[in-house]
Amino acid sequence: DFRVILVGVDLGSGSGRKTLDYLNEHHENIACGVIILGNADPALPTVPPWADETLRKPVDPSYVATRARTYCGC
Repeated sequence: DFRVILVGVDLGSGSGRKTLDYLNEHHENIACGVIILGNADPALPTVPPWADETLRKPVDPSYVATRARTYCGC
């Protein structure tokens, strides 16, 4: 069981795209927080309806940890 899913996306290289596609297809079965880390790219939606939030890179790692703890209930 996961408490939070953190997905790093780089649309230029395609990295993280398969994970996003999977989450898009199966988001109704996901019972945890989802945070997307993405480059500032207009092709990346601000917050997909199934994601809890999207953070634009570069982002401070301590901020990411704080946000993840929010969804973990830690």
